[in-house]
Amino acid sequence: MNTYVVLLRQMPNRSNRLRRTFLEAHVIADIGKRAGVRVTNLLVTDGIFGAVIVCRASGAEEMIPFFDGLEGWSTEALLATSHTQFEPISDSDR
Repeated sequence: MNTYVVLLRQMPNRSNRLRRTFLEAHVIADIGKRAGVRVTNLLVTDGIFGAVIVCRASGAEEMIPFFDGLEGWSTEALLATSHTQFEPISDSDR
């Protein structure tokens, strides 16, 4: 399974897509499930991008229907590879 980081930017209201997909975990997860993509995290952000989705898929062919389901959002996707595993800091380590 490949890990993808997807950056979402709101499309202008004048775009041909009138409906905008809600940034709710269950909505995004359902779109992913229908496309064969496992959404692992949804982060709503403040700035140029409205949200970041971290997801897993077998390949790029599953990502295309996932992007199509994200109506009203322009997407930029990055194939991501982890080189380091971080352990959570416990209160006793502080």
